[in-house]
Amino acid sequence: MAAVCGLAALLEGISHCNTVAACSFYWVFSVLLFGVWHRGQSLIHTPQAKAWDDLHLSLQKHIYKARAADLWPLARQQLDLYGHTRPPPMPAVEQGSVLLLYGDSASYFEQPEVSPFVQQLRCYASTRGMGFAIDSKGPRVQHKQLARLDVSIQGEFFVGTTATDPAMVEENRELVADLFFRGRHERTKELPQFEGTVAVHYSPPLHFGRIWAIEEKLSTAVPGALVIYFDSDVTIRPDSWHKGIVQRLLEQRVVGKESAHVFVADSWIGTECVNSGFVAIRNTRLGRRFLELWREKLWWAASWDQAALAETLLEFTGAEVWKLSGGTRLYDSHCAPLLLPVVDGTFSFTRYCDCWQGALENLVGPYRRRQSRLVSFVDPEVTEVNFIPNNLFWDHNYQLNRMALVPQAVRPHFRPLVVHWAGLGLARLGLMRAFLKQNFNLSARSCPRGPRWAAAALAAQPELTARKAFGSRARQLRCCEKLRQHADRRSWPWTERSDEVSRVVHWWGCSEWGAVTAEDCEELLGRPISYAG
Repeated sequence: MAAVCGLAALLEGISHCNTVAACSFYWVFSVLLFGVWHRGQSLIHTPQAKAWDDLHLSLQKHIYKARAADLWPLARQQLDLYGHTRPPPMPAVEQGSVLLLYGDSASYFEQPEVSPFVQQLRCYASTRGMGFAIDSKGPRVQHKQLARLDVSIQGEFFVGTTATDPAMVEENRELVADLFFRGRHERTKELPQFEGTVAVHYSPPLHFGRIWAIEEKLSTAVPGALVIYFDSDVTIRPDSWHKGIVQRLLEQRVVGKESAHVFVADSWIGTECVNSGFVAIRNTRLGRRFLELWREKLWWAASWDQAALAETLLEFTGAEVWKLSGGTRLYDSHCAPLLLPVVDGTFSFTRYCDCWQGALENLVGPYRRRQSRLVSFVDPEVTEVNFIPNNLFWDHNYQLNRMALVPQAVRPHFRPLVVHWAGLGLARLGLMRAFLKQNFNLSARSCPRGPRWAAAALAAQPELTARKAFGSRARQLRCCEKLRQHADRRSWPWTERSDEVSRVVHWWGCSEWGAVTAEDCEELLGRPISYAG
């Protein structure tokens, strides 16, 4: 009975919450403590399922209302679409821009598996005349970890405290231990007292520190110039260095005459919608406002930096569209509840990303044709600034040829501007070294020097100056491989209704602009696809 009273306290919090932070706090603790993940039970077709569904609908309404109140001033008062600081001309804008890395300590960047990446990026910035900065301050907000919850994967939810007083930290620790590990659910009724100090994140809150790092560096940057953030495990192709990433970003097509304020890699449905391993912000008032919107989601329960970035992009472009349409179109935060775990305690970024793609298309247009004045969604088929092999090729088996990153006879060879080795663990350093050696005969510890790497010599090679020289055809390859895998027209998905077939083929990336053709597949796969039935 005491546990029921505790649950009632959480439900009361949901029914009266008026901020996303509060609503998410009560919902997340409700599902993690009283959902079904820790009991291995199913609620399908049970009376409890209807109750949880009704509760979730109530949660959604509160989130929509709360976020609408938050975003109203953004659209009406804080979002001027014109008259912003223009970037200085080249090369001054590049010299005034900064390539930024972030970590929790200086020793992190000195680790043997990290320092070669840092060396290459430092060399790149020096060659291009850019600033280069390493922020090793770690998170700016105290988040002392109290517990790790492995719901569907290891290290999924992290419970922490923002308290600094040792007695308060210990009090929070005891409460969390009692609730999650000692079965003392009667203490749930105490949780509302700790709404401001106990937090749940989907991943270690360390990653949120990059927002502060970008903000601080932006405050000292040349007006209108860029702070370009990369995760430290990226490689910028040496044969692209004759033209810097600053210039490549500013040349991206945008609506209107002013440069965008925010730059992220575009993505197509069926893939990770946003990856925070790359983001570039111009030093403008709107660039700084974007970072504020991103940062405030740190206080939402179950938040993490990448999903927070994705939702901020919807809010920012939604406010832009509201302004341009005279208030007739907007983003109503309908994807925001999908940032939270469902009743079984699981969170699916794929589920959120599918919503995100649909919302973004409704706001600013489809993949590769986004129409925004504020955000440049960098076309990966023209300039691939965040090529992540681990996300694109599930069967890579830690081999460069399976990632399409080395010349080969039977598979395509892609030349993305930036390779992001995320998700590859300790194998990433070996892969980076092999990538440089096999493609360029370079060492990870050396900078490209000599006549071969002179800007004029690189710029004289037509294959390195074409518009799509450093783009990727990963979408086309994925589509073709899916079509080959499902070449029997007598089986799924071809036996489904036509609208379902269209949905699946679109999810494979086949029908994005421009649509994948039989000629594309023959070129990428080395032979035509033979269909049966």
